[in-house]
Amino acid sequence: MTWFYYVVAALFGLILGSFFNVVIYRVPRKMSLGERSRCPECGNVIRWYDNVPLLSFVILRARCRGCKAPISWRYPLIEASTAGLFVLIYWWSRSLVPSQQGFPSGQVVTPELFIGLLMVSVLIIVSAVDFIDGIVPNRVIYPGLVMMLLLVTGVALYRGQPGRIGLAVASAAIGAGLLFVAGMLYGALFLRRRAPVGVTKVEGASDDGEGGGDTDEDPEEFATGIGMGDVKLLAFTGLALGYFHWYLVLVQLFVGFLIGALVAIPLLALARKGRKDLLPFAPFLAAGAIVALVWGYQIVDLYLKLLR
Repeated sequence: MTWFYYVVAALFGLILGSFFNVVIYRVPRKMSLGERSRCPECGNVIRWYDNVPLLSFVILRARCRGCKAPISWRYPLIEASTAGLFVLIYWWSRSLVPSQQGFPSGQVVTPELFIGLLMVSVLIIVSAVDFIDGIVPNRVIYPGLVMMLLLVTGVALYRGQPGRIGLAVASAAIGAGLLFVAGMLYGALFLRRRAPVGVTKVEGASDDGEGGGDTDEDPEEFATGIGMGDVKLLAFTGLALGYFHWYLVLVQLFVGFLIGALVAIPLLALARKGRKDLLPFAPFLAAGAIVALVWGYQIVDLYLKLLR
């Protein structure tokens, strides 16, 4: 019956992924999350049978039922990615966490599972918003920080390990500080000192987040090279990773910068981006956090073996 639990995880991922699509579109535009979904072209209310994750996209052939306007591939991509990541996190919680944390295996659900699910949920939303609209929205990060702190505290107390609370908070603070310093150094070496006047933003987007330069809330982010939203995101993931071990935050930073470099170098070589152009960094931090959470222990073990 083990397969059944993975199917349930995938179904939850599909359902929540559909909701994440709503958040991704509406939060930057300061729209209510409680309104019925409508086609952005014709304004018609989307019926429930046209809003089934993945299936409706296929049946409708990526077109609105009413006006035949194309439906963005972002919707099925977010839904499928959320389902896949939920399955991955469930596998991690059943297969790796017990041996890593020293408690019996075989539990269908572990409390650590909810730390992983909350982390990837926020990362999916923030990464997509940063990639599309160039901001890391405070309306997602701040509630995520509070929820993660409460969840980490509850799990630590449930496990009888209150010291993990302080470890998580310290890891978040140190990781955010390291990222801020790295951004300052990068900005001082490569980027302009001040943000240009009239930065282009998505139509209707709010100023409630900071990202790769598409917000006027943080006028110094061109000087740092990394927006304060990225620093807040690192604080959020630092709480989750720090609960398990402080060095997982370092793994996240290493993997995030490595993936960022692997993406940026070809763009520079092909002249698709200039040295002073900014890439959305939240997706790279998100990828680094997921790799660190699931495989961070193995990466550190391999690194230590190579040093011997």
